[in-house]
Amino acid sequence: MSNRSSRRRPPAERGFLPGTPQFHLETNLPAGSEFTFGEERSFFVAFMRAATLWRSGVLALLLFVTGLSGYGQQVTHVPPFVGTNSETWERFGSGFLPSGTSILGGIATISGSSLETATSFQMCTVRGRPSDGMILLDSDRPSNPVTISFSQPVSAFGAYWGSGLHCFGDPPSILTFQDVAGNIIGTDSFVYTGDGTLMWHGYRFGTPVQTITRTAGDHREGFAFDGLRATVAAGALPRAVLADFNSDGHPDYVLYNAGTRQTAIWYLNNNFYIGGAYGPTLVTGWRLGGAADFDGDSHSDYALFAANTHQTALWYLSGPTFIGSAYGPSLPGGWELVGAADFNGDNKPDYVLYNSGTRQTALWYLNNNVYAGSGFGPTLPNGWALVGTADFNGDGHPDYALFNSATRQTAIWYLSGPTFIGSAYGPTPPGGWTLVAAKDFNGDGKPDYLFYNAGTRQTAIWYLNNNVFVSAAFGPTIPAGWSLLGP
Repeated sequence: MSNRSSRRRPPAERGFLPGTPQFHLETNLPAGSEFTFGEERSFFVAFMRAATLWRSGVLALLLFVTGLSGYGQQVTHVPPFVGTNSETWERFGSGFLPSGTSILGGIATISGSSLETATSFQMCTVRGRPSDGMILLDSDRPSNPVTISFSQPVSAFGAYWGSGLHCFGDPPSILTFQDVAGNIIGTDSFVYTGDGTLMWHGYRFGTPVQTITRTAGDHREGFAFDGLRATVAAGALPRAVLADFNSDGHPDYVLYNAGTRQTAIWYLNNNFYIGGAYGPTLVTGWRLGGAADFDGDSHSDYALFAANTHQTALWYLSGPTFIGSAYGPSLPGGWELVGAADFNGDNKPDYVLYNSGTRQTALWYLNNNVYAGSGFGPTLPNGWALVGTADFNGDGHPDYALFNSATRQTAIWYLSGPTFIGSAYGPTPPGGWTLVAAKDFNGDGKPDYLFYNAGTRQTAIWYLNNNVFVSAAFGPTIPAGWSLLGP
């Protein structure tokens, strides 16, 4: 069992709720129909210079005793992988880590007792060392399980683990994996027997996972882990939030800082950065699902979603300034808020919902924060993610912008309200680039693609005529510590 010398460190500061929502409404989603992917294809492929930064290192081989429980092929072991999100703990330095801290680039939170970041971990007869950099996370004799909760379900997860050795009988670490509905899809149990170098243990999930819980075999065994990797499930890829916050007719970026949970707005003129301002700080457990003018005051507002409670909320803004809030309708289990746009033509933004279990989409029509009706949208095919909404064919109805992270293809699904009416492939980006949003950046009345390169932190805009590539330009590069992809 782990044994640590006494250390006392102040917890890191976190942001607080800048307003208290005043309204709450629950509704049920009505039944509807499904649609399949269309066959129309554009063969135009555009190319752009891009560079992806990759980290590499030499990993020590360790002996590790492990065994997956009998859940069929829902959970399988995988070797080290890159993933869509990572966490090395370096940004936290050494100190106590508050329960509920945002990790993995904002797509997850970690909760539990005795959490702290440090340069090593005394595992009784050996000293644990970070797998990369200088910092690892540990929990010495925790009083309860440690839980990682994902705001966006993941298809793979892995980390380098260590635990007590030759102290209290070497009880195992037990991992439990739950899907978005709270069903257990698998468990794993392992005992660390290495030399202090943390050991990789990775998994691929047949059903996307929303919660991972680590429990000690004796309910007290401490542990350390480092080098976390996760892959957001197809259909739930991180997406950017764009809106016109300074009323100049050009969409702006919303940036997110996973360490402080603060947001910032970067004002753009087409692809050029012209200024920025801090926005409100998000509350732990809430993520930004979209932005639109919900109260009709000509200022874009934040639409928030809490995965644990299924609640939604609107934060009303004047430019970047928070001026009030209200609860929106609560979503049924398994559904998440992934966007906001006016789908029924009443000049009032609506919610776009997604169910990762069924891959179905749905539209909830709103009057400000009040639920006014709903309809099922088309069901996404395997491998495709909904990353944006915009009117690509100019018929007055928003359409879906889709991205396939495996093939790197893009596609547009044309809609009339919630009804699928056709589709076309869009241009395919080069490796390292991910489609994260769609808006009209150059003011020609035709939506464009926004791409993000997580390795270089660069953004790029591809100007389109419907689904056809016209030209491209780099946008501003996101500073270290900030992401274009929200939690």
